Amino acid sequence: MAETVYSISAVAHLYELIKMCITPSHGVVYMAAKKHYFGVGGGTRRFLSIVEKYGVLASSMVTEVGDGSSNVREDQTLSLFF
Repeated sequence: MAETVYSISAVAHLYELIKMCITPSHGVVYMAAKKHYFGVGGGTRRFLSIVEKYGVLASSMVTEVGDGSSNVREDQTLSLFF
């Protein structure tokens, strides 16, 4: 998924959808998005705070891309805790 966590109102729904769609043995979600979307408040940090709060999904940083002049982008993987 890319650019899906910009809307604060959609973040909780997206989290629930991911939990329903993956299983411990079959499922990894790759997320690529900005750390923060200015003007709308969403971003990877907001989404990952929900992931950490409920403790059902595990997240892992794949890469962080920043050029020093624009918003930082992150690539994360999400999977169910075993």
